[in-house]
Parts: sequence; C-alpha cells; structure tokens
Amino acid sequence: MRGTIVLGISSRLSMPLLAILVLFLSGCDYERYQLVVGQYALEGIALDNWRDVKANGSYIRIKPGGKFAVRVDDQTQYLAQFDMAILSGTGANFYTRVVTDKFDSSDGIAFRYAVDGCSVRREDGTTIPLEFNADTEEQTIKVLSEADQVEFSVGCDRIYEGQSQLEGTEYIIIEALPDSELELRAINYFDIDEL
Repeated sequence: MRGTIVLGISSRLSMPLLAILVLFLSGCDYERYQLVVGQYALEGIALDNWRDVKANGSYIRIKPGGKFAVRVDDQTQYLAQFDMAILSGTGANFYTRVVTDKFDSSDGIAFRYAVDGCSVRREDGTTIPLEFNADTEEQTIKVLSEADQVEFSVGCDRIYEGQSQLEGTEYIIIEALPDSELELRAINYFDIDEL
C-alpha cells in the first residue's frame, strides 16, 4: 500500500500540521507515504517492517521497535517539528545526519526522548545525559540541522545544542523504543534558508 497524507494548518501554531487524510493507492509498495506539509512534499518511509507503521486519518502510529523516516528532497538544512505522544512504554530515538540505506542505529546523532531520562549520543559515540524527562502527553519535538549546528528542543525548551562534522542529510529517523508505541499527530518542516 502507498499512502498520501495531506497536512493542514493548525490554528494553535499557525503552521502546517497533521490534519491527516489518508488515501491508499493501488500498488504493492508497503513502506512509503507521501506527506504534504504546506508547500513541501515529504516522503515518509517505514523502515525494516512496514507493519510497524500505520497511518490513519489523523496520526501516524509507530509500533514497538518500529522505525519511520521522514525527508524532503534536496533539503539537508532544516528545522523539523513533530507533535508526538508516547502511547505506551518509555519513548523514542530521533536520528539526524543519517540515511535510510542500511541504517544502523549507531550512525549519526541520536536524541533519546524517554520518560526515564533523555540523552544525546554524539557522532563520536559519547552519550550526554540531559536534565530532562519526556512526558507521555503530546509534546512538540524539534530537530534543527544547519551547517555544523545540531539542536534538539522539546516545546520551548532547547535541551541540546552541539556541533557535528557529519554531513547533513535529508533524513530524520524516528524509532520507537522496544517497549513503546508512538503517535505522530503533526509534522512541520521549515527550510532554514526561508526562516
């Protein structure tokens, strides 16, 4: 199945958000979704097992251990925002500066967003614990990738700022922790050059 997800405008944030309409097209490509956010066409990809990602009306659900990648063609500098709730379990990993081909969770920069403590794993493999715990209620997680700058924020709180020598990529990969089920309720994407 291939899905098209159309995202609308939120009066709360005055930005493109998930007011999702899912249209299933014929074919046998079970892992790709087209996400329309304002003027951007994002590609969503269910990695590893297509059954781990489900799109339905107003959300994208990621089952335990499932991985979902989002990208915009030719955009390697971006601010991406995900309105996400943790339905069960402890949380998620957000990966930036990675690619989907032969994805390895030790690649790139990883932000662990979890109720038992957040952390960032840098490109050199060191993990930095953050003084922040995730909330299971819907929160806005922001990922900024601009030149050598990488930032992670939750709501209005910037909880990590760092630099990376890794090349920017088009992808952000969201992975549900093995005990967790996630619900993405909105995706916003901003090209850094247009901010």
